[in-house]
Amino acid sequence: MLSFNGAVASMQNIHDPIVDVAAHPPVYKTVTFEAGGSAYTKGELLAYDADEYAVSYDSDSGDSTANIVGVLTQDIDASGDDDVSALMLWHGAVKQSELTVEGGAPSTSDLGALENTGRIFLV
Repeated sequence: MLSFNGAVASMQNIHDPIVDVAAHPPVYKTVTFEAGGSAYTKGELLAYDADEYAVSYDSDSGDSTANIVGVLTQDIDASGDDDVSALMLWHGAVKQSELTVEGGAPSTSDLGALENTGRIFLV
């Protein structure tokens, strides 16, 4: 395993249903969700809020949450009293059929924004 700038590059063959390891070795990054937040499902497109907490991507927000930073790789529940850390795919190939935006299917423009990151590729 290789680590740089808070990201973790893993060449391990981890069973991850949203990531296509064969298409591109994944690079994961640890993100933190603020306590008292929401539940999120794996495949959720993520952004950072003004306080650098991970939140759902929102293309219509007009703020930092309109910038995709990665894809959540596990289900999490941040509704409790403690912040929650999780891994997101920061660079690699992701299965388009597994992606969500605020729990629903991503639009064509959402998928375009994801590909425009230049780090995450749809398969």
